Amino acid sequence: MNTNRYQVVEVSESLDFCGCCGKTGLKRVVFIRDTETDEVNHFGTVCATKPAKGFAVDKEVKAAISRFESKVACAHHIARTEYKKQGGTYLPYNRETGVWAIADRPLYDGIFARTMSEVRFNF
Repeated sequence: MNTNRYQVVEVSESLDFCGCCGKTGLKRVVFIRDTETDEVNHFGTVCATKPAKGFAVDKEVKAAISRFESKVACAHHIARTEYKKQGGTYLPYNRETGVWAIADRPLYDGIFARTMSEVRFNF
Protein backbone atom coordinates (compact mmCIF):
# COMPACT_ATOMS: atom_id res chain seq x y z
CA MET A 1 0.00 0.00 0.00
CA ASN A 2 1.34 3.43 -0.95
CA THR A 3 1.31 5.69 2.09
CA ASN A 4 3.05 8.57 0.36
CA ARG A 5 1.14 11.83 0.46
CA TYR A 6 2.30 12.75 -3.04
CA GLN A 7 1.57 10.86 -6.24
CA VAL A 8 3.02 11.29 -9.72
CA VAL A 9 0.14 11.83 -12.14
CA GLU A 10 2.03 12.11 -15.42
CA VAL A 11 4.94 13.59 -17.33
CA SER A 12 3.88 15.88 -20.17
CA GLU A 13 5.05 18.38 -22.76
CA SER A 14 1.84 20.39 -22.29
CA LEU A 15 3.59 23.08 -20.22
CA ASP A 16 7.11 24.44 -20.50
CA PHE A 17 7.68 26.03 -17.08
CA CYS A 18 8.07 24.90 -13.48
CA GLY A 19 5.28 25.88 -11.11
CA CYS A 20 7.76 25.89 -8.24
CA CYS A 21 10.87 27.80 -9.32
CA GLY A 22 9.44 29.44 -12.45
CA LYS A 23 12.12 28.12 -14.80
CA THR A 24 10.92 28.35 -18.41
CA GLY A 25 11.78 26.55 -21.64
CA LEU A 26 11.39 23.07 -20.14
CA LYS A 27 10.95 20.11 -22.48
CA ARG A 28 8.63 18.36 -20.03
CA VAL A 29 7.06 18.77 -16.62
CA VAL A 30 5.92 16.36 -13.93
CA PHE A 31 2.39 16.65 -12.55
CA ILE A 32 2.22 15.68 -8.87
CA ARG A 33 -0.98 15.26 -6.83
CA ASP A 34 -1.20 16.00 -3.12
CA THR A 35 -3.46 13.15 -1.99
CA GLU A 36 -4.59 15.04 1.11
CA THR A 37 -5.91 18.07 -0.79
CA ASP A 38 -6.31 16.44 -4.24
CA GLU A 39 -4.46 19.47 -5.67
CA VAL A 40 -2.30 18.83 -8.75
CA ASN A 41 0.71 21.00 -9.53
CA HIS A 42 3.41 20.82 -12.18
CA PHE A 43 7.15 20.88 -11.61
CA GLY A 44 10.29 20.63 -13.67
CA THR A 45 12.04 17.29 -13.28
CA VAL A 46 14.72 18.82 -11.03
CA CYS A 47 12.24 20.38 -8.60
CA ALA A 48 10.08 17.24 -8.61
CA THR A 49 13.00 15.12 -7.42
CA LYS A 50 14.61 17.52 -4.92
CA PRO A 51 14.58 15.99 -1.44
CA ALA A 52 13.99 19.44 0.05
CA LYS A 53 10.54 19.53 -1.58
CA GLY A 54 9.50 16.54 0.55
CA PHE A 55 7.63 14.73 -2.23
CA ALA A 56 9.65 11.49 -1.82
CA VAL A 57 8.63 10.36 -5.29
CA ASP A 58 12.07 10.14 -6.92
CA LYS A 59 11.63 6.57 -8.17
CA GLU A 60 8.12 7.30 -9.42
CA VAL A 61 9.30 10.43 -11.25
CA LYS A 62 12.13 8.52 -12.93
CA ALA A 63 9.75 5.72 -13.93
CA ALA A 64 7.21 8.23 -15.27
CA ILE A 65 9.93 9.99 -17.29
CA SER A 66 11.04 6.66 -18.73
CA ARG A 67 7.43 5.80 -19.71
CA PHE A 68 7.02 9.25 -21.24
CA GLU A 69 10.22 8.91 -23.28
CA SER A 70 9.02 5.51 -24.51
CA LYS A 71 5.67 7.05 -25.45
CA VAL A 72 7.43 9.82 -27.41
CA ALA A 73 9.64 7.29 -29.22
CA CYS A 74 6.60 5.17 -30.14
CA ALA A 75 4.68 8.25 -31.25
CA HIS A 76 7.58 9.32 -33.51
CA HIS A 77 7.65 5.83 -35.04
CA ILE A 78 3.91 5.91 -35.72
CA ALA A 79 4.13 9.51 -37.00
CA ARG A 80 6.97 8.66 -39.41
CA THR A 81 4.92 5.78 -40.82
CA GLU A 82 1.80 7.94 -41.21
CA TYR A 83 3.89 10.80 -42.67
CA LYS A 84 5.14 8.48 -45.42
CA LYS A 85 1.60 7.19 -46.05
CA GLN A 86 0.42 10.78 -46.52
CA GLY A 87 3.14 11.41 -49.10
CA GLY A 88 5.65 13.06 -46.80
CA THR A 89 9.22 13.09 -48.07
CA TYR A 90 12.68 13.63 -46.67
CA LEU A 91 15.48 15.93 -47.78
CA PRO A 92 19.21 15.32 -47.37
CA TYR A 93 20.27 17.30 -44.33
CA ASN A 94 23.94 16.52 -44.52
CA ARG A 95 25.28 14.56 -47.48
CA GLU A 96 28.47 13.61 -45.62
CA THR A 97 26.70 11.99 -42.67
CA GLY A 98 23.61 10.78 -44.52
CA VAL A 99 21.22 12.35 -42.02
CA TRP A 100 17.80 13.14 -43.50
CA ALA A 101 15.42 15.95 -42.61
CA ILE A 102 11.62 16.00 -42.81
CA ALA A 103 10.60 18.01 -45.90
CA ASP A 104 7.14 19.03 -44.68
CA ARG A 105 7.59 19.90 -40.99
CA PRO A 106 4.02 21.24 -40.47
CA LEU A 107 2.56 17.96 -41.82
CA TYR A 108 4.81 15.85 -39.60
CA ASP A 109 4.25 18.00 -36.51
CA GLY A 110 0.48 17.75 -36.97
CA ILE A 111 0.65 13.98 -37.31
CA PHE A 112 2.91 13.70 -34.27
CA ALA A 113 0.65 15.93 -32.13
CA ARG A 114 -2.41 13.84 -33.05
CA THR A 115 -0.52 10.65 -32.29
CA MET A 116 0.55 11.91 -28.86
CA SER A 117 -2.99 13.00 -27.97
CA GLU A 118 -5.00 10.15 -29.47
CA VAL A 119 -2.96 7.03 -28.86
CA ARG A 120 -2.92 5.62 -25.35
CA PHE A 121 0.19 3.77 -24.36
CA ASN A 122 0.09 1.19 -21.59
CA PHE A 123 3.60 0.85 -20.22
